[in-house]
Amino acid sequence: MPAERKDKSRASLLRVWLVIAASTALLLLMLRFDVQLLRWRDAFKHVEPHGALAQLLGGFRSFGEFLTTIVVIFIAAAYDRRRKNIIVALLIAQALSMIVYNAGKYAVVRQRPFHAVEQVALEELSASQTWLGWRLGNKTFETRSFPSGHSASAFAVAGILAFFYPRLRWMFWGLAVACATSRFVDVVHWPSDCVAGALIGYLSSVFAVSIAPKA
Repeated sequence: MPAERKDKSRASLLRVWLVIAASTALLLLMLRFDVQLLRWRDAFKHVEPHGALAQLLGGFRSFGEFLTTIVVIFIAAAYDRRRKNIIVALLIAQALSMIVYNAGKYAVVRQRPFHAVEQVALEELSASQTWLGWRLGNKTFETRSFPSGHSASAFAVAGILAFFYPRLRWMFWGLAVACATSRFVDVVHWPSDCVAGALIGYLSSVFAVSIAPKA
């Protein structure tokens, strides 16, 4: 392997480990302050459901939905010579992230924010009360908060697009962050759910790029 290629590989590996370390630290921080952040978010409770801010958040949320993957596949197939590389990598990343985040949802019982505050007043709620333990086969929507599937999907898509279109990488990462943030603002996920989902999506995209065809 040429020295330049080895240096690039080492730099990429270092970047991945730095992202893992930073995400883990952020996840631990969010776990501690999830409820406090929800109290701060409470200032948004009077947002009009069909207002400009609500529509903007809805648009960001869509970046983490399957339709986005379909649109990217059609655009790549029609306009990019690397269509095979892009489509295979994207499908691998999405499939892997889906397997991982669904494994978490079906095994870890955590109340979604809106459900938690229905059980205990927000002023009295503690982070530990949002976790209800392990339950294999957990299928109740209200208790499948961890991790955020939208966040995982958004970061999986962003990771693939950032690799193939590096000049636009900050736009893709920005859309992924906005999607994850919208899930918290919509009161369907805690911040730590979104961080965990983002890490799953990012690592899935890294793995997909590493095994997808290069030519």
